[in-house]
Amino acid sequence: VRLTNVSPLPLTLAARCSPPFSVDLAEVTLGASEGKVATVTFDPTFDADRVSRRHEAKLSISYREHPRTDEVALVGDTAFPNLAFDLAEADFGCLPNGATRTLSLSITNSSRVAATYEWAIAADSVESEAAAGLFGVLP
Repeated sequence: VRLTNVSPLPLTLAARCSPPFSVDLAEVTLGASEGKVATVTFDPTFDADRVSRRHEAKLSISYREHPRTDEVALVGDTAFPNLAFDLAEADFGCLPNGATRTLSLSITNSSRVAATYEWAIAADSVESEAAAGLFGVLP
């Protein structure tokens, strides 16, 4: 963002914004018709959950010599391949030996990024690893 003093008088300004945005110009004094470039940065890793979202904030510019405050809208989008499942839990209930039960679930790519995925049965113990062989997962 280029900031220019259009006044014939010197002007001291401060630029601020909130995360996930940052600005490299905290405070600067500009002479008449002098300009300075402020670099505004967006940190897409601000939210560690990898959920797609839109961040909106304002770059606020205040002046030491004047009560006026100017604002510039800031927008940053993060896009991750996010999948939404119609079931939170696949409960097969109690089945007799040799019986089978099939459950279907729908998966929706709720983002605008292509999603590639693999199925795996989570195994956190020896018993779970043995049980993982009992489940077949088909697309």
